Amino acid sequence: LPFSTFQHSWPSLFVGAKGTESQLHVDNGGSHFWMYLESGEKEWYVFDRLDVHNLYIKADHSAFSVNVFDPDLDTFPLFVKSKMYKFTQKQS
Repeated sequence: LPFSTFQHSWPSLFVGAKGTESQLHVDNGGSHFWMYLESGEKEWYVFDRLDVHNLYIKADHSAFSVNVFDPDLDTFPLFVKSKMYKFTQKQS
């Protein structure tokens, strides 16, 4: 699907319970977005695009094989070479 059609197939509202996780991924179309947090906190793990080869991108090119919450360094040894920026977003 062309991006203009594809972008409208995804929801624009996400709700998650405490402890919800998402695998490391690139957002739909590599788009930019605003993130509003109604309550609680959200931890972000962000990597430079130059580290893509250290993160073991999957064949579909939108998600990565390495689990950033608990990386298996025997399976994904290049992960240690990536520069991770971790920050916590608090409610707006």
